Amino acid sequence: MHSRKTSAQHVTAQRLAALSRVGAALMSERDEAHLFQLIVETARDLIGATFAALTLRPLNEEGEPLVPSEGRLFHLAAIVGVTPEQEAQLRRMPLGGEGLLLPIFRHGVPVRVADAVALVARTEQSPPTDPRGAASQAAAAYVHGRLPAEGLRAQGVPPGHPIVRSFLGAPMLDRSGEVRGGLLLGHSQPGQFTHEDEIMLAGLAAQAAVALENVRWYRTAQMRAQELDAIFESIADGVTLVDPQGNVLRENGAAHRLRERLRETPAGERTVEALLATPARHVLAGEAVQESTVRVDDTGGETREYLVTASPLRLPTPPASPLPQDQRWMGQAQGTIAGAVVVWRDVTEARRLLIEQRVHVETEAWRALLQLILDELPSSVYLVRGRDARLVLANRAATAVFGATWLPGQPMREFLEENRIRVLGADDRPLPLEQFATLRAVQHGETVLQHQVTIHHPDGATLPVLVNAVALDARNLSLLPADTTARAAEEAEPAALVVHQDVTAIEARRALLQHILDELPSSVYLVRGRDARLVLANRAAATVWGVPWRPGQSMREFLEENHIRVFGTDGHPLALEQFATLRAVQHGETVRQQQVTIHHPDGTTLPVLVNAVALDAHQFDVVPSPLVSHPAEHAEPAAIVVHQDVTALKAAEQLKDEFISIAAHELRTPLAILTGFVQTLLNQTARGKGPALAEWQQKSLQSIDLATARLVDLAEDLLDVTRVQAGRLELQREPTDLVALARRVLARRQLTTERHALTLVTTLPHLVVHVDPRRMEQVLSNLIGNAIKYSPERGAIEVTIRAEHETHEALLSVRDQGIGIPLHEQAQVFERFARAGNAQAYGINGTGLGLYLCRELVEQHDGRIWFESAEGQGSTFFVALPLGSQAVPADL
Repeated sequence: MHSRKTSAQHVTAQRLAALSRVGAALMSERDEAHLFQLIVETARDLIGATFAALTLRPLNEEGEPLVPSEGRLFHLAAIVGVTPEQEAQLRRMPLGGEGLLLPIFRHGVPVRVADAVALVARTEQSPPTDPRGAASQAAAAYVHGRLPAEGLRAQGVPPGHPIVRSFLGAPMLDRSGEVRGGLLLGHSQPGQFTHEDEIMLAGLAAQAAVALENVRWYRTAQMRAQELDAIFESIADGVTLVDPQGNVLRENGAAHRLRERLRETPAGERTVEALLATPARHVLAGEAVQESTVRVDDTGGETREYLVTASPLRLPTPPASPLPQDQRWMGQAQGTIAGAVVVWRDVTEARRLLIEQRVHVETEAWRALLQLILDELPSSVYLVRGRDARLVLANRAATAVFGATWLPGQPMREFLEENRIRVLGADDRPLPLEQFATLRAVQHGETVLQHQVTIHHPDGATLPVLVNAVALDARNLSLLPADTTARAAEEAEPAALVVHQDVTAIEARRALLQHILDELPSSVYLVRGRDARLVLANRAAATVWGVPWRPGQSMREFLEENHIRVFGTDGHPLALEQFATLRAVQHGETVRQQQVTIHHPDGTTLPVLVNAVALDAHQFDVVPSPLVSHPAEHAEPAAIVVHQDVTALKAAEQLKDEFISIAAHELRTPLAILTGFVQTLLNQTARGKGPALAEWQQKSLQSIDLATARLVDLAEDLLDVTRVQAGRLELQREPTDLVALARRVLARRQLTTERHALTLVTTLPHLVVHVDPRRMEQVLSNLIGNAIKYSPERGAIEVTIRAEHETHEALLSVRDQGIGIPLHEQAQVFERFARAGNAQAYGINGTGLGLYLCRELVEQHDGRIWFESAEGQGSTFFVALPLGSQAVPADL
């Protein structure tokens, strides 16, 4: 008994070893048909069956197995142990996964039947009621010899089915657990398959499934490789793969041909080095190479351009498949640079063609645009070339000026004689042709400006015109049409641009402009030149200055001749170079709202606002000369200046300031009384004197006290504003310790808030400056108060003091972490009544006067104030005050 057991174990071990060897053979097979045959032969020989069959599920277009259903049946892939006739018959039979195949194909479990005859006998106890069942039962009877072939065919069952008594089947499952197919074994004798055979077959089916998937992956990879090879070779650019040692791993045909051709150039290997090896080294060193241009002289002496792009060749992500990995990639981490991809492209012809196309398109576009612009000009404009002044192009107005149409390519003399056109000079005598501005320009290279002539038309009409002719270098004139004349193509001929201006129209436009300006209530005048010579002025200008200003007279001469003085806002005479007019013509500035007071020769004064706008003399001229550039000596700057009489505005502003001052003064007394009574009631209640106040009464009195304090501050601010506006603010300067002053203000302000931490940051025990201490306390208190008010979410407030010895200034800053100032509102922060929009959104009250007063007070101390802010990130305000001779930090 023991020996039989040992013998059985030995046989089992041999079969397992054989199964392992078979598995290795299956994994190495790459031909699908051979693999199918190997699987069924192995199954038959390993298990000892009479016949073996392999069935597979059909695949969809994506290569995925279809789920078995009606019309999607399994097909026979391979079979052994049957006759050719039986094999042909079985291949025609549909395998839908019914009967004994149901557990295998539908549920993915093995099936082992010891005797199919006994199984058929049991099914015969209940005769079938449907034709399909009857055919199945007839097939079983035929298999076991109980039904002749004629009876089988009468039931619709085809002949040729092999006789099966013992049956063993195992499913082939893919990675997702879906039934991919099945291994089916049969034997003509009953009881031939054991449980061990079932295990062996299941193992073989599993190995077969993996091997089959390997073959499919391999076939797909081969197809992809062939596709990639075809794509690689079809790339017009040269593509080369280089390993880390600089060796060429692969190159397409274009790269090979290009490399061989470059070796024949004068530079030879150096060129290949520049195009291939050098970019590869840069990439392998981690440097990017993007469209680097390399110029190479070929054997014919022509310079060619190549674009070189190189990128790292990284290891690919291993595919999610059972295929064995390429040994070249073993031991290297994913993402490792395994080499470089170098792409070469000859862009010589492409760039040449691109440049030619761009030049052609741009030339045609500019030519069409030029003609369109010229046709819209009221003045006659034409372009000629050659010493005989042949016409190249002309606008529509040229026909009206000459009274006839000048044909392109026609010389000027021929045109004038053919149309009997005469040209008279300023003396009303016929002008010789060689004295025409057009001929002087093309024959002698002259630039002729404002040449006055009269043109006599063929119909007897006359037209006085001003002629401007500018000589041009035809070699630099790219807008000339290419089809002018053969002579023009052979040599660089002179050319000229000529403009005829109708004098009558010019005078009419000038008169219209003067009429319009005279109707304006404000003073308007036009000057040109760095000395601001008058070109034209309206009637209101004489009222502003008190006397008329002669055209051509410079501003300095006009003011000195008429004893006119101009004063600034500080009441001092304004230097001539600070005049808005002179700043515009001398420095090209645009000056807005300059406030000055003009003192007339008769002793009267006139407050005005001056706006001066600098003009480009090439773009503006009262006598237009379109498309003609004046010589450098004539290209003078110009400016248009407007004076606005603000006498009424000054009076209204003075009345407003007086009203505010009176109102603020009158408010001080009742506010002082109200404050005194409220504080008395609050103090007596706190000491327990007098009748007790209810809680709501105390809160009401506190609210009244707070509101009264705000009104007092507002009244004081309004009074300060009126003093500043009227120039009546007086400073009481004295040596003041800025550090001690800051500590006092911080201590006082800290009592007003428990939500903020106020700190002073300085390394100086003292810093003495010459200021008005009360006004400087007002500035610092205002800045700290704003920092508290505009930091509603708590936060630290930091005051910093230091001495800037390079600029000899004391620098004070107040930094908060509040809501900040929006960028688009920062320019108006120091204006009167200016408040940021986000402050109103947070419900923060204020008058908008605090920062205005801070600026005025700091500037009255000859200091500077500015800020840095970002919305949502807080603000920092800076104050710089001059350090006097005694204003030195005490510890230095």
